[in-house]
Amino acid sequence: MAILKPSAIDWEHASWEEGCQAVEQFTDKLGLGIDSGIFETVVALNLLRIQTVQSCEGHLDHGYAYPWITVVDAERKRLLTREWSHICALEDQAKTVGTAEAYNQYLSADIRL
Repeated sequence: MAILKPSAIDWEHASWEEGCQAVEQFTDKLGLGIDSGIFETVVALNLLRIQTVQSCEGHLDHGYAYPWITVVDAERKRLLTREWSHICALEDQAKTVGTAEAYNQYLSADIRL
């Protein structure tokens, strides 16, 4: 399974060759690249601006026996990132201020998320 690192490529204007070169740079935590059986699909999805974050061609001896790809909804990711940053700021504020009210604000926002 490859957990994909984001690329600096302009996917909107990239050619197939540029997409392939970018996806060749994707690695997981062990430094392993995209499985060959799912490589072209990952390239195609990213060229269509459907951001992929995980993929696997499938294995008969472990995991799933079929290929799969995890994609990201960019707008929801932006909203989640913004909300998470707000929660982190509330946590820092609660630690600094140390009041029950500050901790309640932080924990309430965390629970809502």
